[in-house]
Amino acid sequence: MRTYGLVINLNDDPKVISEYKKFHKSVWPKVKSDIIDSGITQMKIFIFEATLFMYLEASEDFDFSLLANASKETKEWNKLMSILQVPVSSVKPGEWWHQLEKVYDLKW
Repeated sequence: MRTYGLVINLNDDPKVISEYKKFHKSVWPKVKSDIIDSGITQMKIFIFEATLFMYLEASEDFDFSLLANASKETKEWNKLMSILQVPVSSVKPGEWWHQLEKVYDLKW
């Protein structure tokens, strides 16, 4: 199993933050099945002010491109979310959510 920490910002607007939360209380079924089918076994998103932190657990062969290029529903979901989101300043070319460096794991 591989683990990931990712970060992105939302547009710092209470309406945007509320809309984002509303979408995630009712994730589209096909999006959820695409997440699972891509090899992700656990996904949690946390929010602090307008900053989102995502924690993922995934299979050893997981590849982010598999999820990004999944069904038309997932592509549409990603398009909708991208309207609400703003990449962090240190984002790499081609990256949206910025992958964090793991510096500690209790199991090490």
